[in-house]
Amino acid sequence: MTFLFNIRGYNGSGKSTIPHEIINKYGSNPIIQADKIIAHQIKELSLILIGKYTIQCGGGDSFPNKKKLIQTLIYIIKTYPEYNILLEGIFISTSKNYYIALFKYLKDKYNITPIIIFLTTPLLTCEQNIILHRKGKIKLYPSTYNSIIKQIPQFKQHFNTYTINNTGTKQELLQNFERIFKYWMGA
Repeated sequence: MTFLFNIRGYNGSGKSTIPHEIINKYGSNPIIQADKIIAHQIKELSLILIGKYTIQCGGGDSFPNKKKLIQTLIYIIKTYPEYNILLEGIFISTSKNYYIALFKYLKDKYNITPIIIFLTTPLLTCEQNIILHRKGKIKLYPSTYNSIIKQIPQFKQHFNTYTINNTGTKQELLQNFERIFKYWMGA
C-alpha cells in the first residue's frame, strides 16, 4: 500500500521545513525530468518528496500550475510504486475541494492512502518564521489562515487527518512528522 502524506498549513507554518529537514537528515536523489528537478527520492525512507527543495520553499509551489503538479504526481505514482509520497505547498493548502476530490481519485484509481497533516502554527509564529527565514515581511491574511484551519473537520470526514502545532524547533517538527510517518509504516 502506498501512502500520500499531504502537509497543509499557512505561509510560514513549517510545510517546507519538514522536507528540508528530511533531506538534511537522510540525503536525497533529485528526480529530474526535462532538465528540471520534479521531486526528491529518499531511499532510506522509501519516500518521494514532490517538487524541488533547492530553494527555501519548494514542494507543490515549485510547479507553474496544478496541471503540471498533477502530471508529476501521477508520473511518480506510476514510476515509483513502492515509494510513499510527501506533497505540500501553500497553493495546495488553500484549495480544499479540489484536493479532496483528487485524493479520492488517487485512492480509487491507484490504491493510494492519503494521510493529511495540518500544521496549526499560530499566525504570529507564522509571521515570525517568514521574517526570520525569508528575510522579509509579507502581508498576512487572517481570513486565509482561518479558512485553512476550518478545513480540518472536512478532511477528517474523508481521510486520516492529524494536526501538529509547530511552535518548537525544526528538529521537533521533524520528530512530530516522523512519529506519524513511522506509525503508518508500521515501525
